[in-house]
Amino acid sequence: MAVQEAPRRTDSQTKLVVYDTDVHHGWNSKADLVPYLDQDVRERFDKYGVDAPLVGVSNPGGVRGYRADVLVDGKVPDGWAGVAAPNAELTREQLLDGCGVDWALLTGGPVGAATLHDDIDYANALIRAFNDFTLEQWLAKDDRYRYALAINQRDPDAAVAEIERLGDHPGVVGVITMGGSAVPFGQRFYRRVHEACVERDLVWAIHFGSEGKAAGAQGRGAGGRLQLGRLVSLEHGPDVAGAAQRDAVGETSAERVRLRIGPVRIAAGR
Repeated sequence: MAVQEAPRRTDSQTKLVVYDTDVHHGWNSKADLVPYLDQDVRERFDKYGVDAPLVGVSNPGGVRGYRADVLVDGKVPDGWAGVAAPNAELTREQLLDGCGVDWALLTGGPVGAATLHDDIDYANALIRAFNDFTLEQWLAKDDRYRYALAINQRDPDAAVAEIERLGDHPGVVGVITMGGSAVPFGQRFYRRVHEACVERDLVWAIHFGSEGKAAGAQGRGAGGRLQLGRLVSLEHGPDVAGAAQRDAVGETSAERVRLRIGPVRIAAGR
């Protein structure tokens, strides 16, 4: 019997396409966000920044969790204690071009904690400004960037307004919220948010890590987080992700509108 060889594939058929679906992005300095803020909150942001409880984890090593080669003049960006890429140009050089990433989903970081803020109006102002900042200072710089639009799950009306305002932008492919929430994400409390996402074919991404902080401190599947002292913080990412997804599938509101929902960063450890 003659042996038949499989047809050879071209380079274009065998090229590995690489997606990075969790690129935390931010600013070089919090002053970068000020022009996008409403006038009445600029002074507050200048003095206090995001001013909300931060997630108690960070990357080990480097300079306060940052790689030394992403710092500007060796300084950590001010206004945010978490770890985020400081600008679009450096991220393009090191991630897109440097690592051959074809498509990078920007998931924010600096204003994620704002959804845990007791002052919902201040949180909404930060989120609107950060979304405008992202579209102008990130998406406009490279068409390989995509964005999960920041919304405030604690204020569904404001969340819907933000989706209606920017959700049709071609670079926006989803919305993102923090995992800690008083109300599980499939509940009818979010019905209009579900519908706004479905109308624009946007995925609702849930980034875990805020459970147990401020407004996310509920002892339930949607927002529970176990903390053991200062040194150890156990993120029950898979458990919280499972609870959120089960609720989204099983509850009437999300199931009826066929909402697509997905977890971001659910690993329990490194």
